[in-house]
Amino acid sequence: MVVKQRVIDISQFNNVTNWAKVKATKLPVIIRIGYRGSKTGIITYDPRYKEYRKACEENNIEHGFYFFPCSITDSEAHEEALFIKNEVLNSKIKMPVFLDSEVVQRDKSGRSDKLSQAKRTRMLKIICDDLLSWGIPCGIYASRSWLYNNIDMTEIPADAVKNTWVAEYGVTMTKYKEYFVMWQYSSKETVNGISGNVDMSNQYYDFHMMINGKQTSFNQVINTSSEPTKEEKPIQKSELEKVIEVAKGEIDYLEKRSNSQLDDKTANAGYNNYTKYWRDVKPEWNGAYWCACFITWVFQTALGKQRAKELLKHYPYVYCPTLAGLFTKYSTPQVGDIVIFWKNGEYAHTGLVIAVSGNAFTTIEGNTSGASSVVPNGGGVCQKTYNLKDVNAKFCRPAYSSTTITSNANKVVVADDMHTVKWKGYVNIGNNSKLAVRLQPNASAKECSFSGLKQGTEVGVSYEQDDWYLIKYDGKFGYVQKQYIGKTKISEVSNPDPIIDDIHTVKWTGIVNTKNGTLNVRIQPSTSAKTCSFSPLRKGTEIGVCHQDGDWYLIKYGGKYGYVYSSYVKRK
Repeated sequence: MVVKQRVIDISQFNNVTNWAKVKATKLPVIIRIGYRGSKTGIITYDPRYKEYRKACEENNIEHGFYFFPCSITDSEAHEEALFIKNEVLNSKIKMPVFLDSEVVQRDKSGRSDKLSQAKRTRMLKIICDDLLSWGIPCGIYASRSWLYNNIDMTEIPADAVKNTWVAEYGVTMTKYKEYFVMWQYSSKETVNGISGNVDMSNQYYDFHMMINGKQTSFNQVINTSSEPTKEEKPIQKSELEKVIEVAKGEIDYLEKRSNSQLDDKTANAGYNNYTKYWRDVKPEWNGAYWCACFITWVFQTALGKQRAKELLKHYPYVYCPTLAGLFTKYSTPQVGDIVIFWKNGEYAHTGLVIAVSGNAFTTIEGNTSGASSVVPNGGGVCQKTYNLKDVNAKFCRPAYSSTTITSNANKVVVADDMHTVKWKGYVNIGNNSKLAVRLQPNASAKECSFSGLKQGTEVGVSYEQDDWYLIKYDGKFGYVQKQYIGKTKISEVSNPDPIIDDIHTVKWTGIVNTKNGTLNVRIQPSTSAKTCSFSPLRKGTEIGVCHQDGDWYLIKYGGKYGYVYSSYVKRK
């Protein structure tokens, strides 16, 4: 085989120090666009992708892209393909986009590491099919053993197989016997303008840029199928994705010298701590230190004030020691953690963790500078990377929902811990009504296929969102209004149903202690819930108290159960 040219590939783990020298080598460069997190499942840009892409474009360096997929569901594979498409169209690159398939964690703890060969192949096939349908040439990158043992290449589209990129080190020629056009032969080459070791590959001849006999153009989408183009659905983002996206959008914002031009990133820059973050969170404090306020603003902008309050466990977060006292403080970071830095005897600075790699973690921080050290009360929003060994920091972990809910016909697709049943509940809507179960937490959303649950139906409750529960019934998921689900099985007509668990056991005796009048007893711990058949109870009535649910007690009276507001009950 005749070598056409050598090719290098780079990512955040390479440090380009002089692009003029790189250009002088005349070596094409393949840049990592990003990856799906092996733990979080969140699609993330390589921290240096945009920098490296811009440098290649400005220096007229031939370049291409690769992406590290870790999809474990069909919807995730389609999402990865769409992410790639949005980056490479109109890029004028002359190489296919490569999908880097390999083990993510050495202990095989990554979310995609234990996929079967068939499942992994299916994920890659979906991505390739999508890219090819959009007129985007693509190929698979993997080691020789991985190509043989972990992917069934006979199931990968032929136009992608033609662009196989095989990695095998320490040999004079790869022993891979199937079709390939590029061989990565070393991970320890040196290249002028790049410090440290660099991956090097041989490209053997022109990449296959023809699809179904049509010349591919990256400047427009070519639909090579005779079928009509399907309408694309927008990518639905998880809470963590939304938070990180908002934070990234604020990088390079500079604080202002006065309370003016707060929305402009760079105008009226100064060092008097005036920011749009204070204006939108606590305007009377504009001019104060704002690193914590920045975090509040990001959460509030991404998810709304109420959800920000829930995730931060208070509102607004403006003082690092307060957050430190509310959260478990971890010693090692995860993506999405709020880092709090210890300085001069207290937690004095904070930021959002957006990437973790070994001992290195990357943050976005407000009220800091681009210096490599921890800088409280700097002048802007910066992305920074630290070595865990070099800083005194702890990490607070908000309880993000793991993913958004997406719908497909009458099926609700969920992922991660959102579909883990947390507790058992019962439908309490009345014997003459049926409970609507919807695809989204919205009264106008379509109903699920199993909608219309009867009074007393047992369901699993897996997630709470505002006034809605995500429930599991008969192996399927859907949303119901919270007021119609309780932890006890109450029937207004035939109280009580058989005792199910410990929450029905009377723990202590109470006395109805209303100021005057009577006390309503409801079938749910909500003032909007229906009253029970034995409601109301007079002042002084003796009741059994079984269970506390927030500000409500589950009580037993006359062999029946119901909820009363706790402040109107005193111990006997």
